[in-house]
Amino acid sequence: MLTAALTVSDSLGFGFDRAARAAGLPDIIVRFNPQPSEAVRQRIAALPDVAAYTVRQELTGIGLETSRAAAARWWSSAAWPSPGT
Repeated sequence: MLTAALTVSDSLGFGFDRAARAAGLPDIIVRFNPQPSEAVRQRIAALPDVAAYTVRQELTGIGLETSRAAAARWWSSAAWPSPGT
C-alpha cells in the first residue's frame, strides 16, 4: 500500500511539472506595487539567471458587465414604457 501511495504521489507531482512545462506556464509570478513599467523592467533585468520575462499590467477592482446587463439597466431607466405594456 505504501509503495502504491508513493508511486501515485510521485507521478502526480511530476505530472503537474510536465503539464505546466507543456502549457508554457511561468516558473514564477511576481507582483510589484504600482510602478512605471520601465522601472520594473530595469529591476528584473538586474536579476541574475533570468532567461526571459514578460511585463503585464494587472487591474483589480474594475467592474465589468455584459452588453445585455447594460441594455437592461438602460431600458429600466429610460422614460419609455417597457415592452409589452
